[in-house]
Amino acid sequence: MLAWHIQTEPMLVRKGNQVKLKLAVSPNYDLDAAWVRVEPDNEEALKPLKKTNTKFIGFDVYSVTIAINDHQEMTPYAFKLQSGSQVSWLGANGLNLFPPTLDVQFKLLATTQIPDWVPSQVFYQIFPERFCNGDANLSPKQAEYDYLDWGPIIAKEWGSLPEAKVGGIEFYGGDLIGVRQKLDYLQELGITAIYLNPVFESLSNHKYDTVDYFNVDPHFGGNQALIDLTTDVHQRDMRIVLDAVINHTSAAHPWFLKAHQGDPNYRHYYIFDENNYFQSWKGYDTLPVLDYSQADIVDIFYQNENSVLKHWLRPPYNIDGWRMDVIHMLGEGKGATNNLHHIEKMRTAVKTENQQAYFVGEHFFEASRWLQGNAEDAAMNYFGFAFPVWGFLAGKDVNYHDAWINAETLALWMQSARARIAYSLQLGQFNLIDSHDTARFASLVNGDQDKIKLAMTLLLTYPGIPSIYYGDEVGLKGWLDPDCRRTMPWNIEHSEHPIYQHLQQMIRLRKKYKALQYGGFVELYAQGNVFIFARVYKKQLVIVAINRGDACDIRLAPELNEFIVLGWPQAKGIIELTANSSLVLPIELS
Repeated sequence: MLAWHIQTEPMLVRKGNQVKLKLAVSPNYDLDAAWVRVEPDNEEALKPLKKTNTKFIGFDVYSVTIAINDHQEMTPYAFKLQSGSQVSWLGANGLNLFPPTLDVQFKLLATTQIPDWVPSQVFYQIFPERFCNGDANLSPKQAEYDYLDWGPIIAKEWGSLPEAKVGGIEFYGGDLIGVRQKLDYLQELGITAIYLNPVFESLSNHKYDTVDYFNVDPHFGGNQALIDLTTDVHQRDMRIVLDAVINHTSAAHPWFLKAHQGDPNYRHYYIFDENNYFQSWKGYDTLPVLDYSQADIVDIFYQNENSVLKHWLRPPYNIDGWRMDVIHMLGEGKGATNNLHHIEKMRTAVKTENQQAYFVGEHFFEASRWLQGNAEDAAMNYFGFAFPVWGFLAGKDVNYHDAWINAETLALWMQSARARIAYSLQLGQFNLIDSHDTARFASLVNGDQDKIKLAMTLLLTYPGIPSIYYGDEVGLKGWLDPDCRRTMPWNIEHSEHPIYQHLQQMIRLRKKYKALQYGGFVELYAQGNVFIFARVYKKQLVIVAINRGDACDIRLAPELNEFIVLGWPQAKGIIELTANSSLVLPIELS
């Protein structure tokens, strides 16, 4: 690595609309000249860098000051390096012999930032119906009601396994009272924020088929249970984010029942053809899709003063943000027409109500078009984190096909995802290794605790916000929905579980070192079974090494020797890694 740049201090310092950039260049690089390429008026301009008298982790430092663009939100830039007759270009996608395209240049945002509180958080995702039964009197009873034409609902014993053929109508009795009762447990683990799967009134256990957007499901404890929970959460200096399912409703929603019968007051909420067939989410006839070409829908969900997205951000609920379900599919008519327009308007509505609200979109695939400062704060980072980690540690892809990747591919994949969004937004991406929509990581690796620990180390040290799916801290298994939604095992001593102990230790490290929350990312080594990187922030450096294979000795490139000297003064230029292990080494720079 002959040159590198990170978009955090000390390599980037912003004062007003002026930004001082620093470039780290190896003394081994015979550099004749360097420039930063900017576009102050959409036309290329080159500004020369000057060599300073300082070094940083063994690298020479060059600097230049640029201005934030005043004609657009985004300020892209890249570095041009001249060495003899060879020109190289450094962008967010690394060092290459050709200029980077705009989408992979370094990016600065003029005004858009993620909420101030987000980078320091450790999230815990809870599927309320399966986490904890806090009040048995609220639990759904056997055959209490019919779920549309699926038949009567089923009440099951806590700890029994869910069954795929009736997955949506099996109930175990988890509720918001139970979540509140376990806040001490979450804080002991180190959790600072909660993401709840849907809690609004619904006939199913998963609540992704809403029948009332303004009331919490009575089996979860109703609105008062949410008030009590959010109040307690905030008194503990924790945060809470809810799930918004506004692409579709339940077929049991009063709007749809009236629309399906031809009521002109509601017919336009949905999309019907001449045969009275309706557009549904992915063909599920229980989930009719809403039509955002209709002003009534826009008003109900985000435009009006009393819209759904605004309502729950206000007292007495005061939630701290929204996770937007299948947000990329929302739109006008049958498709996702004008999708980004509506998401931008939703962002405005949410941020107007609470500038510090966290606005997260669900995306299983590459999501950079929604992450340019005008729409989402973050995406659920399946593409840029979960799936490359699956490939490297579990040998599976998004379709659960065998798909082993090595460390080189892991690093390139992750870099490709990072490069397409501003680093200020990278720090807020919602990283995860599994969720209610995927097989659990413990099952992907056949219960291999070493692999789970490696995944947890990456989750807590990689740029972005870590989210732990309930039960992962004790190796809870489960394949595809509904198996990945098993009940939380409260009949074991969690604090004695090796995964719990490792995760707790990693959370403490993340909280202690700002570099793991705000630091820039520097790749140090990516070959075969070993991935090594550094997080750098001000005078703090944290080196992270992941080894999925046999014990080995790693020698970094010569220009990176200073990292070894700082981190392993006794190593004599070699990093020794034991088999299937991780190493996290914090260093205070002088």
